[in-house]
Amino acid sequence: ENYVNIRQDATTDAEVLGKIYNNAAATILETVEKDDGTWYKVKSGSVEGFIKAEYFATGEEAEALAKEVGRVSGTVTTETLRLREEPSLDSTTLTL
Repeated sequence: ENYVNIRQDATTDAEVLGKIYNNAAATILETVEKDDGTWYKVKSGSVEGFIKAEYFATGEEAEALAKEVGRVSGTVTTETLRLREEPSLDSTTLTL
């Protein structure tokens, strides 16, 4: 499927509070070990609840996935900003 349920407690019988879609991000607040496996307590947007760990990417796997599907953005707080060809102050300016 393209989403995982975020549940009120660390059990598949618990109420569903929301969904987290494939390739979306969440903050892991804690890890809970249960008889049926590991669960993460997560926060995604305004929803805080539990997801079974087997459905969640962490560590190097999450970093690789973020590079694949993520996008980089930033905020400029100046009139102009030099976009350079290389990450160096000596590099050619491509645009302002």
